Amino acid sequence: MSFFFPYPGSKRRELKRINMPKCVEAIDIVVEPFCGSCCFSMASGKDAAVNDLDPMLFDFMSTIQAEGDQKFIDFYNAHKTREQFEEVLAGEQNLMAWYYKRAASVFRVGMYPTARPPVRRVSLSKAVEFFQKSRITNVNYADILTEFHDNERALIFLDPPYFNSSSVEYYQQHGALLRDQIEGDRGVRVPDNTQMFVDIIKFFQTCRCKFIMITNGNAIMKHIYRDFIIYEYQFKYSGTIIINGIGRKKLTTHLLISNLPPDCFNCHADALGEMAPT
Repeated sequence: MSFFFPYPGSKRRELKRINMPKCVEAIDIVVEPFCGSCCFSMASGKDAAVNDLDPMLFDFMSTIQAEGDQKFIDFYNAHKTREQFEEVLAGEQNLMAWYYKRAASVFRVGMYPTARPPVRRVSLSKAVEFFQKSRITNVNYADILTEFHDNERALIFLDPPYFNSSSVEYYQQHGALLRDQIEGDRGVRVPDNTQMFVDIIKFFQTCRCKFIMITNGNAIMKHIYRDFIIYEYQFKYSGTIIINGIGRKKLTTHLLISNLPPDCFNCHADALGEMAPT
């Protein structure tokens, strides 16, 4: 089941590492505190509670839930030329424009990178049905963790901002930084967003629900989550980094972290040379 537009950071390609039927066989609800494209809950076939701090993404999912996706599809298909694309970018930045920019862009190489017009889109009925049946919220991740902490029939899938990324942007893009941290002429105080990772490990150590988290495998993450690492593997991103004028794929280490048994995961070697299960 596909999302409504390409979503940067989606873990869809990494679902092959998860034995989904085994993971959810004793589960009633799948929960995503950082849902993004909701790829895990969509693939699970279970009832879902999806949450994201991004207010535009929340509004989009809520609109899909209430009205379906046809008005978005119609708008997209009515704006297929490069000139119409640029017109939308320069116009009112409402929910329709927010969707259109994402659906019409190729995020790996930039907005509308060629003269070739985008393909005609059709309604994604299965995705619409998923959101119509799901609970959709726009709250802090900590509220979701607290709610499902003791639910033994819940499986929480976490895909938080990476530790060594500019996680301040996770808050800044939603206005929280500018709204809460402006200190007059002194400037803007950058918050300590590493608290997120402390909250998550404390949750893992005490919760009764099941959880899976995929995150980047730097030394700090390996140390913090060492008791819950199922295995680590090499991941090659689809995007390209230009180094000395040459495009190269970004290769990094990811960690698969869980309190589920190892047989819930496909810990097999692949072309990228995965490391052995821990």
